[in-house]
Amino acid sequence: MALSGCHIVCAYAGSLAPQERGVAILGRPLWSETLTAGGSASAKAAPGADPYGKRGQAVIHYRAVVDGYLIIDKAPSAGNATQSRVVAPAGEMLTVYVDEGDKALFVGA
Repeated sequence: MALSGCHIVCAYAGSLAPQERGVAILGRPLWSETLTAGGSASAKAAPGADPYGKRGQAVIHYRAVVDGYLIIDKAPSAGNATQSRVVAPAGEMLTVYVDEGDKALFVGA
C-alpha cells in the first residue's frame, strides 16, 4: 500500500516486561492512521497515562512521505498560529510525547 501524507502510530514508549529504562522501543500500537497533507486531524485522540503505571506517557510515532509538519493539540488547526508545530521531514521516523486527548494534524510544506 502506498502511503500519502503522513502515517502516525499512537503507543506507549516501552514494554510491560521489566527492562532497562534507557531502551528506546515503541510499545504495542494503540491505534494508527494515515493523514493526508492539509487534510483533517486524526480521528482518534491520545490516551491518558498507562493504566499499568509502567510505561508512562503516550507517544505519537510518525513518518511523512512529503515534507511538512505536525500540529499536536486537543483541536489542532493549521490556522491557529499559537499551536506548536513539529517538523515532519519526508522519510524520517520521529516520535513525540503527547498529552491525553491530543490529536495530530499533518500540513504539507
